[in-house]
Amino acid sequence: MITHIIPGHGIQVSGGVSGSPYINQYSNNLMVGQLRYNPQTSSIDVYDGNAWLAMTANPTSVSLDMSTIRILSWAEKKMREEEHLKERMSKHPGLKDAYDRFKILDILCSEDEAVSS
Repeated sequence: MITHIIPGHGIQVSGGVSGSPYINQYSNNLMVGQLRYNPQTSSIDVYDGNAWLAMTANPTSVSLDMSTIRILSWAEKKMREEEHLKERMSKHPGLKDAYDRFKILDILCSEDEAVSS
């Protein structure tokens, strides 16, 4: 059972109610989280320890924020590009050789930049 969701980097939470009510089979002893159907309001109520509260009609939703969606879209695009490049390099050995040389030069330049800073 999920007891709570905390929004943070990459996650948005909206709507719902706090806590996670459950059905209590011991209806003669009121307990926090106990549920009941309220025919006057046609709603489900939850007992919070002091009073019966109508549960919200707005369910909680959890989604990724736009920044995370953009990052995941970018990562997915890069993965497709890399897979496409691998396929092309397997068909064209000259392209693979050029790519390998590029990677070596890139590493050498990175090391050179690290030494100079």
